[in-house]
Amino acid sequence: MIKIVKWLNAILVLGTLLSFLAPSINPEKFWPLAVFGLLFPILVVLNLFFIIYWGLKKNIFGFVSLIAVIIGFNGVKGVINFGGKNKESGRSILIGTYNIGGLNRLDPKSKEYLNLSENDLRAFFENHKIPDIISFQEITPKNRKTIQSVINLPYFYQHTSLNTCIFSKFPITNSGSIIFEKSFNSAIWTDVDIDGNKFRVFDVHLQSNTVKSLTDKTLSSNELEASKKYRSVLKIFSRIKNATLLRVQQAKQVKALIRKSPYPVLVCGDLNDSSQSYVYATISENLKDSFKESAFGFGSTHNGKMPLLRIDYIFADNNMSVVSHKVERSLISDHNPVFSLISLNKK
Repeated sequence: MIKIVKWLNAILVLGTLLSFLAPSINPEKFWPLAVFGLLFPILVVLNLFFIIYWGLKKNIFGFVSLIAVIIGFNGVKGVINFGGKNKESGRSILIGTYNIGGLNRLDPKSKEYLNLSENDLRAFFENHKIPDIISFQEITPKNRKTIQSVINLPYFYQHTSLNTCIFSKFPITNSGSIIFEKSFNSAIWTDVDIDGNKFRVFDVHLQSNTVKSLTDKTLSSNELEASKKYRSVLKIFSRIKNATLLRVQQAKQVKALIRKSPYPVLVCGDLNDSSQSYVYATISENLKDSFKESAFGFGSTHNGKMPLLRIDYIFADNNMSVVSHKVERSLISDHNPVFSLISLNKK
């Protein structure tokens, strides 16, 4: 039995080591590594389990997983972090990001309806501080009016055909959008004037893997024949591959605009990828991940069957300070909203 457990642990560590390569290897050259990156949160937790397991048995084999965790410690911090609230310095704002899933869980006509209503949405925001700036994804013009009546922020920008929107307490002086090819996803940006200083805020929603319903059916069904399950799994991986390659192109577009920004930037949104991915590495380059800077505990933002998945992010300019980061639990969407207090240090 011990021998089998050791083999399982060794295979796990091999998969973990492969996942360490995911952020640096472009999926356009070798896409399977992206799958290991997507599974990284689960790999981290399983390694922690084995460290404890071998520790209780007083077996030195536990060092195998321990060494793997130490090697990839910066990546591990993207899953579980032990930071805390930092001191504010200068002007600070509360910024948020929230994929509201089209508010389908509030719609009785939707398959995703959870017997929730606009009152539940209102109660959520009444119980939490309204951010100074908040970006939304999967928000229709109709949703926008509902959200606007709830959060009561005076300024907003939403492209007429795109389901991304930024609300702001501060005046918006300029705005623009990025329409991705072969995709319903999008990104927008706004320039906001905060006490006479301008900042560029990005709201990014990258390509979804579109495997949720297929994965749920494959995992939950006991009736599917083995051959059909095999074909379903192949279809899942095919969709992940196609979506990953699209996300890479989209991330490059967003990164190019971030680099061209004449002002300090704040980047928010749903990347549909883990922190151990090439997409994350592309977007977050030279920016601060608010979770890694100040969060405590696990940072999962997705309410799906795949546990510990963090795909919603807030990134701050390197010259800013992240004071706090928090993921608020909510049933309003299949995503949890993320809030971060940022000190806007001047360049």
